[in-house]
Amino acid sequence: KFASNVGYFDSVIWAKFYGAMYSLAYFESDINVLMDKAKEVMPKHSYPRQIYDMSFEIYNKYPNDYQKAASEMTEKRRMLYRIDNIQTDPNINGAFAILSWLYGKGSYLDTCMYASIMGYDGDCTAAITQGVMGIINGFKPGNEEYEDINNTIY
Repeated sequence: KFASNVGYFDSVIWAKFYGAMYSLAYFESDINVLMDKAKEVMPKHSYPRQIYDMSFEIYNKYPNDYQKAASEMTEKRRMLYRIDNIQTDPNINGAFAILSWLYGKGSYLDTCMYASIMGYDGDCTAAITQGVMGIINGFKPGNEEYEDINNTIY
């Protein structure tokens, strides 16, 4: 609902997807299952949904090479009206979020690394992906990454 007040077009579709991811993360801990459930808020024939599907195809093509996956994904970019900074393209950033979750394989720190280094609007992509990972994994003792996260952040 709020995305329509500050964004338009494909950005709103991605905002709904991220909102679904955050909501469902309280009930689902497998990131792949979570993405599969959240994609249902994306209209089936929308470009964001096509980018979502392409992200999985490209990941499967390069399961061990995030650089090739990210590079090929950027070739799928299309010109959007009133975007004067390609780094803010919601579709490529959405693809990079999905690729970060896929390459991160459930790890908070690895997901953060991929979201940060793939490019485009990496700080926002990292914030989106890590919010979901924080809900899934939590910042509490018992999370095997807790000590690393605590030492890295503080």
